[in-house]
Amino acid sequence: MLSLQHSHGYSGSFLNYITMDNRFLDLIERSIKEHWDLPAFSDYNGHTFHFKDVARRIEKFHILLEHAGIKKGDKVAIVGRNSSNWAICFFGILAYGAVAVPILHEFKPDNIHHIVNHSGAKAVLAGSSNWENMNEKMMPDVKLFMMLDNFSIIDCKNKEVRTIRDRINEYFGKKYPRSFTANDVKYHIEDPEELAVLNYTSGTTSFSKGVMIPYRSLWSNTQFAYDRLPFIHPGDNIVCMLPMAHMYGLAFEVLNSVNKGCHVHFLTRHAESKNHRRGICDDSTGADPCRATHYREDHQEQGLSRTGKAIDQIAVESAIHRPKGTREDRPKAGSLFRWELRRNRDWWCSHQ
Repeated sequence: MLSLQHSHGYSGSFLNYITMDNRFLDLIERSIKEHWDLPAFSDYNGHTFHFKDVARRIEKFHILLEHAGIKKGDKVAIVGRNSSNWAICFFGILAYGAVAVPILHEFKPDNIHHIVNHSGAKAVLAGSSNWENMNEKMMPDVKLFMMLDNFSIIDCKNKEVRTIRDRINEYFGKKYPRSFTANDVKYHIEDPEELAVLNYTSGTTSFSKGVMIPYRSLWSNTQFAYDRLPFIHPGDNIVCMLPMAHMYGLAFEVLNSVNKGCHVHFLTRHAESKNHRRGICDDSTGADPCRATHYREDHQEQGLSRTGKAIDQIAVESAIHRPKGTREDRPKAGSLFRWELRRNRDWWCSHQ
């Protein structure tokens, strides 16, 4: 039997610090408004969404949830590989006032059915690769099934929702007849102890356990990352490599990045090595082939340790998104990245 456990463990003084003025959704709302025209999410070889695009999609998502009969406090499950739509839905669920139930996409269909039923989810957003092996009849209490890939309606107890989805721009225009601006972004006002996420463990030692994560936990982790990682700035490129259904990856690769106005890149599929190399050296994607070449030369000359190799592999990736220049007017990619890594490490040590 699956069990639930609440995430506690904070001192009294810390809990006193968490007030209604320190709200997670307030951080997200302000960041979207402040970084309105900056890119927010990109899928590998796919579409890029600016913060204003994310805000619009969240509002359209809310229209569908409302007509499907989803209420504040209801659980909404998400299962699928990392993608821009996954992130948009996650923030949309919380902004609506519902509870997000992230499910690892590697879980077998029986486990997914169990988690959906055990959590009491009223809506399920599933990626196509997961949905093809799922059975909606095994989840009888769910009101809405949506395809995560394109927001299409798989099934809904309110049959009108499918029509609303097909005419979503019309409904969006009725809700915002003049225009949709940053001033229209107004999200759910949460209580610090209110349940935000019901996160199920991978179940390596036993059955999956649902961890109840309140908003104060999301706020404290996001604020901690904001304060302790000052070298991350608005517009910086962040590659999301860990699954967002895993709380560490969600907190530090996505929540912190959105809060800081960064551009998060999702590896929506596992690229083969030849595709990976093409992505690095294809100048049309914004890559700099000279930087990657310089990295390989630098790497071969220095004979780095295993750790060094891993670090320099990241250097290649970061070289993709750095400003271009000539060979003479910039340091080699590997040495540049190692210098930045040492600088950030030294800053971290000096602030402990």
